[in-house]
Amino acid sequence: MNIEIVILQIVAISCIAILLRSRKNLGWSLVALGILMVMAIGWSMKAQWTPWLAAGLWTVGIGFPILCMRQIVKLVAQEKYHQAHRIANLVRLLHPGDGWWDYPKVLKAQGYGQLGDLKSALAILEPMQRRDTYDGRLAIATVHSLQSKWYDYLNFAETELTAAQRMQENSTVGMYLRSLGETRQLNELLIAVKNCHQQSSQSGNIALISLSKLYAFAFTGQVENVQILFRTSLKDQSPVSQRFWLATAQWCAGNAEIAVPAFQELRQYSSCALQSTLEWRSKQAPLRGYEILNLESRSILNRLQQTQQEDLKYNPRNPTRLRQVPLTYSLIAINCLIFVLPFILIYGSSFLLQSGLLNSSSARLTIGIVRIYDWGALVPEQFFDGAWWQPLTAMFLHDPSSIIHLLFNMLGLAVVGAFVESKLGTLKFAIAYFASGIGSMGLLALLAMWVGSGTMSAIGASGAIMGMVGVMGAIYWKGWRNGDRVAKQWLRSIALIVGLQTAFDALNPNVSMTGHLAGLVVGALAGLLLSSQD
Repeated sequence: MNIEIVILQIVAISCIAILLRSRKNLGWSLVALGILMVMAIGWSMKAQWTPWLAAGLWTVGIGFPILCMRQIVKLVAQEKYHQAHRIANLVRLLHPGDGWWDYPKVLKAQGYGQLGDLKSALAILEPMQRRDTYDGRLAIATVHSLQSKWYDYLNFAETELTAAQRMQENSTVGMYLRSLGETRQLNELLIAVKNCHQQSSQSGNIALISLSKLYAFAFTGQVENVQILFRTSLKDQSPVSQRFWLATAQWCAGNAEIAVPAFQELRQYSSCALQSTLEWRSKQAPLRGYEILNLESRSILNRLQQTQQEDLKYNPRNPTRLRQVPLTYSLIAINCLIFVLPFILIYGSSFLLQSGLLNSSSARLTIGIVRIYDWGALVPEQFFDGAWWQPLTAMFLHDPSSIIHLLFNMLGLAVVGAFVESKLGTLKFAIAYFASGIGSMGLLALLAMWVGSGTMSAIGASGAIMGMVGVMGAIYWKGWRNGDRVAKQWLRSIALIVGLQTAFDALNPNVSMTGHLAGLVVGALAGLLLSSQD
């Protein structure tokens, strides 16, 4: 696997994706376009520095900011505003546009609010308030949130903002939805959540979808669904926030005997936003939110609940515990061990021989193990001459000259393997995994002999991992046939992954497209057979 070609392909694909999905974010688009232009110039000059310069520019302009964004989102969810402020101050230098430059001020104000210093928070936010800029609208929403001015914000949003700004911008939509819930306009809330999902699904804003679900479930008293959100997509929310929203769900389910003590316990925290909301709650009577929903709203809520259950079933991002997927992580460990074993034995045996601690027979055994790539890799002629073990052993070998081959495969195995094992169980996962790996190697050997390439060699877990992609496709296909919309969405993602992998294989002569496709087909068939036994 040529690392330089891989780097160029990854950088190019990510930059093109940004250009297609970030049309409104001029800064990101300009950075992506600039990197592509540098790559084109370097490629035309046949310059050896092209992949490394492109990788460096991508790391600074795209990779590092994305990691920082994710960390900021996580810290904000955990209500660690001062830490988020420090990171945002650093990363805004890389993207001064797209709402980054003034965002640290908002985080700093939220940090003061978290400490109970409302005066300092407002001193930062009030000069920023402008309805004609993204940061200004974010400041307006934050000012109203800190003081629980829900009716005032609804009036502002419905008179001063466009429908697109209310339902598409992160700066406003969350506050708008919550204001509808806090003012008990639940039918309007459910309709707004439906519209929010339609917009956010197109943009891929998973965080906003999860937040809107939280408001819909909490204000209609769906306690169990709120608990599921905090175990999955909203697991990073702070413990205080989780207790508050669970208490709110109990309150809106009419369970005041559970909610009131929880609200009282939360009085010990200094957060301005929390205290003002608790004061707001104290002036209201508990309600049964579901009972005031009309038929349309109940239908929307039922669909949200169904989607949540389907997401639990099909989303590979949902966390899995080690005891749920022991074989996946065991396979990762074995692959990594086999990769480093020859290096350890080479240097270790040399030292032991010089020290007189290793005899000649042991040294010969060590040399035999070190030569694992000679006897363990799949060589079609050797396989048909009796080396029956090669399709199995080759699954655990990776290019010793570059760790990138191993890293890519193990990353893929960690994602798709964990999902498949958690759905099929360890035994069925093992059957599907080894059938895909051995089957892809066997078919590759047959085709190699047919075209006269019997001396070629093949190694890697890619065929087995593509088999697990095939199993996922089979699971999603069956779910789609059963009417699960979430399964259909993930099936499209699987089709995209297969398309990208095929294109990648076609551009890399050292990568076996045949082995990958064979593993995919075997895995899909295994998935159809094994999942039908559930």
